[in-house]
Amino acid sequence: MSSEETEDIRATQSTPLESLSERLTFPEEEARVTALTALYNTAGNSKLLFSDIRHGLRLPVVEIDPPEAGLVSKWRQKDRLKTTAVALVVCLNIGVDPPDVIKISPCARVECWVDPLSMQAPKALDTIGKNLQAQYERWQPRAKYKMHLDPTTDDVKKLVSSCRRSAKGERVLFHYNGHGVPRPTANGEIWVFNKSYTQYIPLSIYDLQSWVGSPAIYIFDCSIAGQILSSFKQFFSSTGRDQWDRKKSETNSAAGDPLKDTILMCACSENELLPQDPAFPADLFTSCLTTPIKIALHWFCSKCLLHSEGITKEIIDRIPGKQTDRKTPLGELNWIFTAITDTIAWNVLPRSLFQRLFRQDLLVASLFRNFLLAQRILRSMGCSPVSHPRLPLMDQHPMWLAWDMAAETCLLQLPGILEGNCAEKEYQPSPFFSEQLTAFELWLDHGSVEKSPPEQLPIVLQVLLSQVHRLRALVLLGRFIDMGSWAVDLALSVGIFPYILKLLQTSATDLRQTLVFIWAKIVSWDMNAQVQNDLTKDGGYLYFIKHLESDDAEIVPESRAQAAFVLAAICRNNKKGKLLCAQAGLLQTCSAQIPATAAAFSSTQRMGSDGSQQLELLLKWLIICVGHLCEDVQEIWSLAVESQVFDLLIDLSRADSPNIRASVVFALGSVFQIRSESSHGPENPSEIEKSVICRLLEGIYDGSQLVRCETVRTLYRAAASNSAWISREMSTQVRQQIINDQIEGGVCKSAPILRQMNSSSAQDLHCKLSAPDKSQVHKKAHSVDDGNTFSNTADHPDIGHDPVAGLLVNGLTILAVDPAWDVRAQALQALMDLGMEEIPKCNIPLAKSIAPDLSSAAKKAEDSKGMASPGMSFLPKSWQAKSWRSFSHSSGKSLQNERLTVMPRDDSTRVDNQFQMGSHIRTRGNLMSSINFMGQQYYKWPLLSPLAEEEPGISWLRSCTPTKLQIRKQLKSSGISRCRSSKKVRLREQVHAINTNGSAIEAIFLEPFKPQIVTADNAGRIRVFDYLQAKLLNQFDATRDSTNISAVRSMFRLNDLYNELLLACCRNGNVTVWRYFAKSGCEMPAASWQSIGTEGNRHQQPIYALSKDYLGGSLFAGAFKTKIGRNAVNVWDLHREYCVNELVSTTEDPSRKYRQIKASNLGSRLYTLDDGGILEMFDMRSNKSISKQSLGKDVIGVIPELTENERTIIAGHRSGRINFFDNRMAAPNGSITLDKNIDGHSKGTMTVIQEHSHAPIFATATSSQVVKVWSAKGEQLGVVRAHTSILGQPIGPTKCLAFSPFSLKLSSGGEDAVCAVYSLEHVPV
Repeated sequence: MSSEETEDIRATQSTPLESLSERLTFPEEEARVTALTALYNTAGNSKLLFSDIRHGLRLPVVEIDPPEAGLVSKWRQKDRLKTTAVALVVCLNIGVDPPDVIKISPCARVECWVDPLSMQAPKALDTIGKNLQAQYERWQPRAKYKMHLDPTTDDVKKLVSSCRRSAKGERVLFHYNGHGVPRPTANGEIWVFNKSYTQYIPLSIYDLQSWVGSPAIYIFDCSIAGQILSSFKQFFSSTGRDQWDRKKSETNSAAGDPLKDTILMCACSENELLPQDPAFPADLFTSCLTTPIKIALHWFCSKCLLHSEGITKEIIDRIPGKQTDRKTPLGELNWIFTAITDTIAWNVLPRSLFQRLFRQDLLVASLFRNFLLAQRILRSMGCSPVSHPRLPLMDQHPMWLAWDMAAETCLLQLPGILEGNCAEKEYQPSPFFSEQLTAFELWLDHGSVEKSPPEQLPIVLQVLLSQVHRLRALVLLGRFIDMGSWAVDLALSVGIFPYILKLLQTSATDLRQTLVFIWAKIVSWDMNAQVQNDLTKDGGYLYFIKHLESDDAEIVPESRAQAAFVLAAICRNNKKGKLLCAQAGLLQTCSAQIPATAAAFSSTQRMGSDGSQQLELLLKWLIICVGHLCEDVQEIWSLAVESQVFDLLIDLSRADSPNIRASVVFALGSVFQIRSESSHGPENPSEIEKSVICRLLEGIYDGSQLVRCETVRTLYRAAASNSAWISREMSTQVRQQIINDQIEGGVCKSAPILRQMNSSSAQDLHCKLSAPDKSQVHKKAHSVDDGNTFSNTADHPDIGHDPVAGLLVNGLTILAVDPAWDVRAQALQALMDLGMEEIPKCNIPLAKSIAPDLSSAAKKAEDSKGMASPGMSFLPKSWQAKSWRSFSHSSGKSLQNERLTVMPRDDSTRVDNQFQMGSHIRTRGNLMSSINFMGQQYYKWPLLSPLAEEEPGISWLRSCTPTKLQIRKQLKSSGISRCRSSKKVRLREQVHAINTNGSAIEAIFLEPFKPQIVTADNAGRIRVFDYLQAKLLNQFDATRDSTNISAVRSMFRLNDLYNELLLACCRNGNVTVWRYFAKSGCEMPAASWQSIGTEGNRHQQPIYALSKDYLGGSLFAGAFKTKIGRNAVNVWDLHREYCVNELVSTTEDPSRKYRQIKASNLGSRLYTLDDGGILEMFDMRSNKSISKQSLGKDVIGVIPELTENERTIIAGHRSGRINFFDNRMAAPNGSITLDKNIDGHSKGTMTVIQEHSHAPIFATATSSQVVKVWSAKGEQLGVVRAHTSILGQPIGPTKCLAFSPFSLKLSSGGEDAVCAVYSLEHVPV
């Protein structure tokens, strides 16, 4: 997306969290609302609406297990091999040269750094063999070594057969030194001796391979050794493969693909001879493979001018230290050599080949590192080592220059070190690793996915072994993997995983925050069972628990949240991990930190200070971690109940932050234990479970679809964990309904089957559903608390034994027609997985008393299980306090409207066979947890600066460019100033008219910074035009639910400066927030919810109003509610995505419906106008009606506060009159004093009156195609009639008007689908 759709991730967070106890104990609601409003207004609109990560991502429906081939598993060695047996065959026959070898004089004689002519031949041969074994043992000391010097064919057979038996299925290494025998033949033969050493005996490669078997590695150090490689490949042609298979079956050799599992290293190609330079050993190839540092320094000294500095071969042989001690010169050189050869191989080889050769087997990795050195040295002497798999030439790689520099730096220090005899004290470490880290840091400053990978990455891995550079390396590694999945993939391909896994055993506190961050990034990309096992088998999980519970004040909340995220991933669907974490005290740690974190989060939000985002993140993951820990593990669940952990969650279930509410709903799902098919749980749910179910029902109409998605999942778990109970209770209700229908002479009517639901059936289902009646719920809660019982169930035959089951399933059916696609899809999937498809119509009266034993049971649950919170009663009292579904004015009569109840599917038509307890409910696994999915996505995106601001992962989270933001701020400020100073304006005749080619226009608005007009018609179609060019930019339906299309009632624009959003409010109560609405085909819903809730209100279209000042952004949805027989307005806090209030009208006349709602721009007042002409004013700080005034029955709209004039109320009448009332003077009968009366329109019926949000002007329109603009004093400023249009497109009967908020432009929409834009100009006074 372009920069016009970008925004700052730091400015998109939800509104403050306050715990339930704080909300209930706040001194006065008026003070609370005033404080929050002041906070938002002080922020200066810095908190953008619907601009969090959750707003726009499409959620998967069903939870998918982590793939086995994740990023970690992709580079994990599935068939990790070890070289456990080594066969050394040395054919020298010292003193006798083979007949086909012509040696120069002098020539190379040294073998394994032993001169065979310096001692007797038998002793020399034995010494060479022992040295060769010792050289290999430096690289693999645990292997079993077997050696034969100058062997016969039988000796070789016995030797390698013994090694294969010892190695079993592991790798065998076969080393062959053929310096004392003829060259290999073209027939694929090498040479050995007879018993008397009088003849050379050929040994077939075919026989040798059959004895060695596979997997194996062969090293051939002899002339034309490449001939052996060619013979080997030829042997494994189609004919040779058949021979191999037959031989394998005869000899019982190890199974496997020998070509795939065999590695060969040859000293030279097939027509090359070994070099005979007397300055180097005769077994130069073997020396490179087994003593690389020594031969590398010898070769380097022969090529440079260090002789003048006193560097001799004798000094090189005396380099102090051990190869395993990185603090010594020899150890550091070996460390640098390992890093350089790894770097060369990783940058040149394909990733899969690098993994196979350099990460699968320690000995093979060492040999191939040294093979790169052999390439460099031998090719300088005209000899080319070859191998299988074939490696490209790497002898000229630039990193070899870094090795030369490191070698020279070390060698120049040797004379002084050896003479002073204080090697370790005087040796100055090489700056190699520090310089390479600096190069890596430079790449991080300028690199990206489009550029070549950093070649220093393998060096970073080696640096992790050093305590000196470890912290810096970890910080740089964290910056790198923060760049995205490609960076994590590259880091894992190097082999970083076992290193950082080992670091979890360290106790260094300075590494913790960086290491935890790295693990959070890796776990976000791959957390399958293997990774979980890696983090639990060696106690790695303890590292994160210690970090989480540490009292170190320097650990920021964000880092603790990352530790909680990793722990939650370890516990996810992993019983072993849960038990280990529980034993380590994770539950106690989380339960101890949740209250403190919630209080700190609430405090920082109220004060508007920094750090609230980090605290919200920590609180969210602490709660999610508790949910994962307790899920489906009875022992931990019991511990959580005893420690009253669920009390903490209940207190946070109505938090202001949607993320916290969703995480609480997820965690409460762990109350319901999913049992295996073989185990039989209790027939009825516990009272704790019933209490949680009733609390979860509040989430059905939550404004955040994230919360509603979690509600679906948790209700599904509740049904799946109590399948027998659900089936029995639903069957009882349905059976009673069928009997009642048969008694009445009818048949059982049912809605269509959900599995085969089409558009019409879904609409039918949606129209028949109804939300829980809050007044009745309130009465049920009182009946439980008062101990009343329902003693005569015969009075209500259609009530099941336990109505909670009906409420649960009814909640799922309501969510199955949710306006949000994600919620709707999950709910339908839940119903299908539970086997609930038939939806018969059942009357479920919510009477004063519910069931005979719920009161005592609920109280018992509260007393015995630690659930003493007031909200933990069977049906929580909280439903009547602050929730918009509270109907305290309703009578105690039963709900008579039809409800839908879902019954288990059954093909039988007999009543007796139709209801089998629990036999029809089936579970297919958990639904996707939305809060987990969003949380995981959060850690996949860049989190560190500056990348977090540039590439946060989602376009609407990116920062707006400072230039664009500053320009728009100036445009807004100057535009408002011009509007406020425009005491007198003139309506120009020029009109931009556009035919939308749709149906009648219901709503319209102008973009403040672009020449764009947005229209919505009564068919639910939204269109965006460039009115200067009369060009259609985009069009789409107001809702994505094709089964429930509705006309748009009102439209509002959210977020003034950037990240523009369109709020579309439909007649059916559905509200959808659209992003990228002006780009063709790019529109996407950011949020959707049901604004009026109960289905019983659908016969009256809701009325909407928006206030950008109250609570930083509030939506008001008003409708007549049949449950209470009055009008009521639901107050939605758009930041919290929560209905914070319900304002109930004091008018009891059921015939009067809302006609208009207006929010004050100057204070916390709300005005409602009904079709009886009653204007009622509410003080939203006290939630009370403070005045009610009669304006006349023919009033079509009012303007209660035009700019800063609080005392005047302007009313437009159908007759065309415009009345100005003085709000300060009201008569005893409720009417107010008429201050001025104007005949605004003499013809037609006035249809709309609309004010400017900042200028002291307003406009009116009539059905006779006339639009007029008026001043605040009632002066006519201009008029537009149908015939005044100069564009040839006359305007029609006008239905809606809208001013541009920051300029003097007016738009209109009519019944003839024509929209128009009028320009007003300032007239100097």
